[in-house]
Amino acid sequence: MRSAILVNQARAMLTVIPVGMSGGIIFSALFVWMLHPDGSGLALDAWWLWMLVAQLGRVALWSVAVKDPDFAQNAERWLHWLRGSLMVVGLSWAVLPLLAPGDPLGLLLVTVAIAGNCGVAVAHLAADPLSAQLFMIPPALSMSCRLLMSNEPRLHSLVVVGMLYVVVLSLATRRNHRSFLRLSWLHARAQRKSLHDRLTGLPNRLLLMSRIEQALDGVRSGATGAVMFLDLDGFKVINDTLGHRAGDEVLVAVSRRIRARLRACDTLARLGGDEFVIVLEDVADASVVRDTARDVIHLLASPFELSSGQSVRLGTSIGIATFATRDLDAGQLLLCADKALYRAKAAGKGGFRFCERRHLAGC
Repeated sequence: MRSAILVNQARAMLTVIPVGMSGGIIFSALFVWMLHPDGSGLALDAWWLWMLVAQLGRVALWSVAVKDPDFAQNAERWLHWLRGSLMVVGLSWAVLPLLAPGDPLGLLLVTVAIAGNCGVAVAHLAADPLSAQLFMIPPALSMSCRLLMSNEPRLHSLVVVGMLYVVVLSLATRRNHRSFLRLSWLHARAQRKSLHDRLTGLPNRLLLMSRIEQALDGVRSGATGAVMFLDLDGFKVINDTLGHRAGDEVLVAVSRRIRARLRACDTLARLGGDEFVIVLEDVADASVVRDTARDVIHLLASPFELSSGQSVRLGTSIGIATFATRDLDAGQLLLCADKALYRAKAAGKGGFRFCERRHLAGC
């Protein structure tokens, strides 16, 4: 769940970059013109060019991040980069008060610009309050120091008002962030329910098909993979004699035993009833697939102790389709594995069969 929220945070931070870039460039150019309409402020011109470079740097970061195929896995790293880029922009805005003219009107204009930027941070950075603070605090502190250095006593009172304004904005950002976290949690929970089996917590058919497609796309040269279709032998007897509650308990225990045997990169899914599917990725050769099938059959042959104290036994038959035939898609591979499963059951159950080339025509 935390990883899903991190992904949502990083994506939300990415979405504000194009708007922030255009708004930041236009807003900063407008204030440079208002402070020096005659074009005599070389320092301010240099500052605006630096802002342009900083904003374009964020756009470059955005363009790389949105094309990252492993964005979900790298979300935390991208979030750190986005925070750093925002801090650079915040520090750039902190330079503006030091370049502003000393007259009250000029200082007042810069104060309004900084206040407006802080407000924008609250509105757009609810996904990550730390980013909002990294963006707000440097220019706010710089503006306060500049006002205290002015010869106009009336501007000194703006320092207190400005600090209170930043505190209020920080509290508002945290409040918005709590709403964001709740919405992200609800979204992640709904997504998990739609992609996982309610009883075992395993991936369902929809997520399984996606995993198979990803595995097919990621097969490296010289490596292979396989889809293993499992059907429990004797499960219906347990369900009919001991009841559905005992059957559900057995299904959960089966999923745990199989999952403990597999690698982290492998997928175990439940299609419904007593049907399970294993997706093996990046295996050296077919012998690894055979060893996995034998181990699973052996694991499930051991008795299952129920919470009622009863002991039950069952077996499993397995049909296997390898990734050797690259022109098959996820649905066709699953169908081939299902055909091989029926051959395994016809051979006496408790065994496994591969989908051979002569069976591929029907897939």
